[in-house]
Amino acid sequence: MNDLEFENKSIFSIGRSLGRICRWAGNGPIYFSVFQHSIVVALLLPPALRLAGLLHDASESWTADWVSLYKREDFRVQERDIAARLYSDLGLTQPTVEEHRLIKEADHKALHAEVWCGCAIEALKERYPERDAEAERSTREAIYNFPADQLVLTDIAGVEFERLFDEYKNYDSDGLLEVDLWAV
Repeated sequence: MNDLEFENKSIFSIGRSLGRICRWAGNGPIYFSVFQHSIVVALLLPPALRLAGLLHDASESWTADWVSLYKREDFRVQERDIAARLYSDLGLTQPTVEEHRLIKEADHKALHAEVWCGCAIEALKERYPERDAEAERSTREAIYNFPADQLVLTDIAGVEFERLFDEYKNYDSDGLLEVDLWAV
């Protein structure tokens, strides 16, 4: 990873960290975290891609959330390096080019939903006019289910991120939940 030291983090600590990082560089009228955004992205994807959707911004638990407009290419390379290391450490296969395209599509839908659900300044509605009912519903649920004070002052984001990680990693490539009936 170039000359950076990589701090190995648990799934719990990644989730807790993302819950304490506000989207939109903190400029939105309400607190909406990278954790909440990651859940929305995951829910917009087929079950087999939800884990990748949940992890799509995991590198931000090391770098924080930067507004895309200000991310230079060297920073984007760093994010990709962190993601590759994380996937490797977790024994996961990185998304294919086509899967990455689907994740980016869900990421954009989630971003637009944040604008239309009041997480970003009103003026951005002109820049992000597309609307998606499912993304907006999921965004409102994330706001309701994970209040800002709980995300910042408790470990709820870490606990829920870890729970979702464990659930999503059990989907096979067809989106079917793999269950060990003998373990029940």
